[in-house]
Amino acid sequence: MKFYEIKDPYYALIAAEDEKQCLKLYKDIVCEVEDEKEFF
Repeated sequence: MKFYEIKDPYYALIAAEDEKQCLKLYKDIVCEVEDEKEFF
């Protein structure tokens, strides 16, 4: 389990197994992601 700190467009600290799971959680809970390639 790793922690991912997202600062833009909305702050989130997400605990996930990998970047794919982190992206899914962010999209489901926080907001949509326009450019997934530049997300991290």
